[in-house]
Amino acid sequence: MASETIVGEGDNGTTVTLSIASHNVAVIRLPANPTTGFNWAVEQCDAAILELTNEFEPPPRTLCGAGGIAVIKLRPLTPGTTQVRLGYKRSWEHHPASKVFTVTVVVS
Repeated sequence: MASETIVGEGDNGTTVTLSIASHNVAVIRLPANPTTGFNWAVEQCDAAILELTNEFEPPPRTLCGAGGIAVIKLRPLTPGTTQVRLGYKRSWEHHPASKVFTVTVVVS
Protein backbone atom coordinates (compact mmCIF):
# COMPACT_ATOMS: atom_id res chain seq x y z
CA MET A 1 0.00 0.00 0.00
CA ALA A 2 1.28 3.47 -0.87
CA SER A 3 2.11 5.94 1.87
CA GLU A 4 1.06 9.55 1.39
CA THR A 5 3.02 12.69 2.17
CA ILE A 6 0.54 15.57 2.58
CA VAL A 7 1.75 18.93 1.26
CA GLY A 8 -0.14 22.18 1.89
CA GLU A 9 0.11 25.96 1.60
CA GLY A 10 2.72 26.14 4.35
CA ASP A 11 5.02 23.85 2.34
CA ASN A 12 5.39 26.31 -0.55
CA GLY A 13 9.05 26.41 -1.65
CA THR A 14 10.07 23.24 0.20
CA THR A 15 11.49 19.89 -0.97
CA VAL A 16 9.68 16.55 -0.81
CA THR A 17 11.45 13.21 -1.16
CA LEU A 18 9.60 10.21 -2.61
CA SER A 19 10.74 6.60 -2.98
CA ILE A 20 9.59 4.45 -5.89
CA ALA A 21 10.38 1.25 -3.96
CA SER A 22 8.26 2.38 -0.98
CA HIS A 23 5.38 3.46 -3.25
CA ASN A 24 5.36 6.97 -1.72
CA VAL A 25 2.88 9.46 -3.14
CA ALA A 26 2.82 13.20 -2.44
CA VAL A 27 -0.61 14.82 -2.14
CA ILE A 28 -0.77 18.60 -2.56
CA ARG A 29 -3.91 20.08 -0.94
CA LEU A 30 -4.62 23.74 -1.73
CA PRO A 31 -7.73 25.92 -1.31
CA ALA A 32 -9.55 26.45 -4.60
CA ASN A 33 -12.80 27.91 -5.83
CA PRO A 34 -13.53 26.85 -9.42
CA THR A 35 -16.94 28.57 -9.26
CA THR A 36 -15.00 31.83 -9.76
CA GLY A 37 -13.18 30.42 -12.79
CA PHE A 38 -9.93 30.06 -10.85
CA ASN A 39 -8.21 26.70 -10.52
CA TRP A 40 -4.71 25.33 -9.96
CA ALA A 41 -2.93 24.53 -13.23
CA VAL A 42 0.40 22.76 -13.67
CA GLU A 43 2.92 25.25 -15.07
CA GLN A 44 6.03 23.10 -14.63
CA CYS A 45 6.75 19.41 -13.95
CA ASP A 46 8.89 16.74 -15.60
CA ALA A 47 6.33 14.16 -16.73
CA ALA A 48 9.09 11.56 -17.09
CA ILE A 49 9.69 11.73 -13.30
CA LEU A 50 6.17 12.29 -11.91
CA GLU A 51 2.62 11.43 -12.89
CA LEU A 52 0.12 14.06 -11.70
CA THR A 53 -3.60 13.66 -11.16
CA ASN A 54 -5.88 16.54 -10.23
CA GLU A 55 -9.14 16.30 -8.28
CA PHE A 56 -11.43 18.69 -6.42
CA GLU A 57 -12.99 18.17 -3.00
CA PRO A 58 -16.11 20.32 -2.64
CA PRO A 59 -16.87 22.05 0.66
CA PRO A 60 -18.52 19.86 3.32
CA ARG A 61 -21.77 21.82 3.02
CA THR A 62 -23.46 22.78 -0.22
CA LEU A 63 -23.16 26.56 -0.30
CA CYS A 64 -23.47 28.49 -3.53
CA GLY A 65 -20.04 29.77 -4.56
CA ALA A 66 -18.16 28.15 -1.68
CA GLY A 67 -14.60 27.01 -2.26
CA GLY A 68 -13.14 23.59 -1.63
CA ILE A 69 -9.77 21.89 -1.88
CA ALA A 70 -7.73 21.12 -5.00
CA VAL A 71 -6.01 17.75 -4.56
CA ILE A 72 -3.00 17.12 -6.80
CA LYS A 73 -1.40 13.69 -6.42
CA LEU A 74 2.22 13.18 -7.44
CA ARG A 75 3.20 9.57 -8.20
CA PRO A 76 6.91 8.90 -8.83
CA LEU A 77 7.81 7.17 -12.08
CA THR A 78 11.61 7.34 -12.39
CA PRO A 79 14.46 8.62 -10.19
CA GLY A 80 15.35 12.28 -10.56
CA THR A 81 14.56 15.78 -9.36
CA THR A 82 11.86 18.07 -10.71
CA GLN A 83 10.19 21.26 -9.68
CA VAL A 84 6.39 21.21 -9.56
CA ARG A 85 5.00 24.68 -10.14
CA LEU A 86 1.26 25.31 -9.90
CA GLY A 87 -0.45 28.56 -10.88
CA TYR A 88 -3.86 29.65 -9.60
CA LYS A 89 -5.56 31.33 -12.53
CA ARG A 90 -8.44 31.37 -14.97
CA SER A 91 -7.64 29.18 -17.98
CA TRP A 92 -8.90 31.73 -20.51
CA GLU A 93 -6.85 34.66 -19.18
CA HIS A 94 -3.35 35.19 -20.51
CA HIS A 95 -1.63 36.99 -17.65
CA PRO A 96 0.47 35.58 -14.79
CA ALA A 97 -1.18 33.46 -12.11
CA SER A 98 -2.63 35.30 -9.10
CA LYS A 99 -0.95 32.74 -6.79
CA VAL A 100 1.95 30.35 -7.32
CA PHE A 101 2.80 27.19 -5.40
CA THR A 102 6.16 25.49 -5.93
CA VAL A 103 7.66 22.35 -4.47
CA THR A 104 10.83 20.49 -5.48
CA VAL A 105 10.38 16.73 -5.64
CA VAL A 106 13.32 14.32 -5.33
CA VAL A 107 12.53 10.76 -6.44
CA SER A 108 14.80 7.88 -5.48
